[in-house]
Amino acid sequence: MAAFATAAELASWLQVASVDTATANLQLNIASNAIRTYCGWSISQETDVEETVDGECRHRVWLPTLRLTAVSEVLDDADTLTPDDYQFTRRGSLIRQGTRYWWSNEVTVTYTHGWDPVPDVVKGVCLAIAGRGYLNPVAAKATTDTAGPFTRTQSFNGSVDTSMFQPAEMRDLSKFRIQDIA
Repeated sequence: MAAFATAAELASWLQVASVDTATANLQLNIASNAIRTYCGWSISQETDVEETVDGECRHRVWLPTLRLTAVSEVLDDADTLTPDDYQFTRRGSLIRQGTRYWWSNEVTVTYTHGWDPVPDVVKGVCLAIAGRGYLNPVAAKATTDTAGPFTRTQSFNGSVDTSMFQPAEMRDLSKFRIQDIA
């Protein structure tokens, strides 16, 4: 899956004439994948995604998206449904029409979702993370904070977790993050 920004956009973000393209692309891919992992879905537009979800005895099933734009096929077990049999919402839910519940624990949906282009706020977070990694790759793995006589070092061991994000970036991404639905 493509990064949310390009090497040229990273150079512009950093306000430099050019960047090493390979390093920039690596940092942009790392940042984009960190955002996707944090948010729980791709965010960028994907077509003909096939997902199987558990629908047994449920009125509503959820797809891993927050921007569902089209549903091209729905199978409840092996039965192909028509658009009159279900309704979908932009936030990723499919509601069974006519009967109250989905019958099977295997509801297979083929759909299109995401943004093209991605929202500027997502691109901005991507560029900020990639910029920090590009300018100081060691800092992306560990940080040291000093306050008076106290020093604290955090090591991130190259893992993708929320430590890559500044608090404001997490707030910016909150509306793109899938929350667990019980």
